[in-house]
Amino acid sequence: MRIFIYLAIFVSWPLHAAISGSYLAVSAGSSYEYHRFDIWNGPSLPGRRDLGGNGFSRDQAIALGFHRAAFIGYIPVDLEFELFERRNTSFTAAGRTGTYPTRIRTNSALVAMWIPLQAQKNWRVQVGAGIGARHSTYVMSGPGVAITTTDRAPYLMVGMKAIHQLDLTKSIFAELRVHTRPNFTLPGNSGVFTGPLEHNSAGLTLRIGLQFKFGPYRE
Repeated sequence: MRIFIYLAIFVSWPLHAAISGSYLAVSAGSSYEYHRFDIWNGPSLPGRRDLGGNGFSRDQAIALGFHRAAFIGYIPVDLEFELFERRNTSFTAAGRTGTYPTRIRTNSALVAMWIPLQAQKNWRVQVGAGIGARHSTYVMSGPGVAITTTDRAPYLMVGMKAIHQLDLTKSIFAELRVHTRPNFTLPGNSGVFTGPLEHNSAGLTLRIGLQFKFGPYRE
């Protein structure tokens, strides 16, 4: 995670004079996600396992943001470089062949753009979208399946953020986002599982956090 923070600072340093301030945002929250797994060729119970289920996970994130980093016409754009971790330790996938307790851990890097929707006194509301990449680790067990595998996949999100300014250097914010990742086929690398595993997911995330402003800052 540290190397991504250093890289974001290095890349953005030449733009510092052109933007209207920078901020560091830290947040935590929860996600509610749907996961679907399509598994083939488990030797204990040969054939396909079409599994799915919903579950909650814990989120924590850090983001380096640049206020008014660009403009779309006359609309100012905030640019964010975000790193986050998501852990789901109590998820159970289910299908006709039984239930499969599953642990999922995801680390992601994301670039997001936020534009103002409404502003009033010390409140601002923004909408945004982002794209990035995620690395996930899966541990699953159940009838005919005992696997540990990883994948890397694109990550897409759209969201809304409400920001309340506490003082000249700090703001509190709440963020709601919808996210998804496309279907990917993974190899199994341990246990009784031998065939490919296809996985896709989508979910809703709610976070609450703090923004710490630094450098010259102009609303």
